[in-house]
Amino acid sequence: MSRVFKNTSGGKAISGGALGARSNRPNSTLQVDGWRRGGGASSVPIVVNYLVVGGGGSGTAGGGGGFRTSAGTSGQNTSAETATTAATLTPYVVYVGGFGGGDGGDSCWNTVVSIGGGSESGDGNGGSGRGGVNTVGSGTTGQGNSGGYGQTSWYTSWGGGGGAAGGGGGVSEYRGGDGGSGISSSITGSSQAYSGGGCGYSNVNTIPANAGSGANGIANQGGGGSTAAANASGGSAGVVVLRYPNTFKCIVGAGLTASHTDSDAGGGLKYTRFTVGSGTVSFEEA
Repeated sequence: MSRVFKNTSGGKAISGGALGARSNRPNSTLQVDGWRRGGGASSVPIVVNYLVVGGGGSGTAGGGGGFRTSAGTSGQNTSAETATTAATLTPYVVYVGGFGGGDGGDSCWNTVVSIGGGSESGDGNGGSGRGGVNTVGSGTTGQGNSGGYGQTSWYTSWGGGGGAAGGGGGVSEYRGGDGGSGISSSITGSSQAYSGGGCGYSNVNTIPANAGSGANGIANQGGGGSTAAANASGGSAGVVVLRYPNTFKCIVGAGLTASHTDSDAGGGLKYTRFTVGSGTVSFEEA
């Protein structure tokens, strides 16, 4: 037979179970239900859109970092990916790929991984591939494109590194190939280009080549490097951006650095932008 416990707030009796821990606040049906569930808050679903960009490849004609997003055109000009249906009070993995010393580092949100750009120090393959002379790197399906070929005669010219939107450019006389174009994203509410390819070069350097959009030396663009080019462009580390309804807040775990946390993205949305590190994040109702 179920016991009956008196509601100390003066209301009707509550059948079954037991009252929560003693406190100065009136007990209620909600407290009893919470006790039955173990006392914890319930998790609720939250739709999270993302931008995940790998770090750019370094060296000459580096490939742009892989570009994946659920908030617009994804790498290789493919359709937007599916947003993540996450749950509050649950940790999710995030890490941001770096730039320098070879291939770019991979970046990740939950199960979405963008591969770092290819470089001349490895096989050249990556999110987007590096440019070269006789050998170039390949891009990754849905993330980026291959690098461009160069040529050798009495001078040597490198093709451009691949970008998220376009392949690395080929060479013309005395000129290296242009870097492949990146893709712009407005997930934060403002447009920014990412994952462009680094430009190639010619050892004559009569006419400098150009880096692709999204390889302009801006931090956390995921652009490929062009250190040997006369018109050298700066590669950069990747980035992870998460966008979600403004009725929630993002909890950033140890090991991650966020340049923006719960910032206004417009339209009733917030975003958090991760620029370095690895760790976990979770969400709570605001």
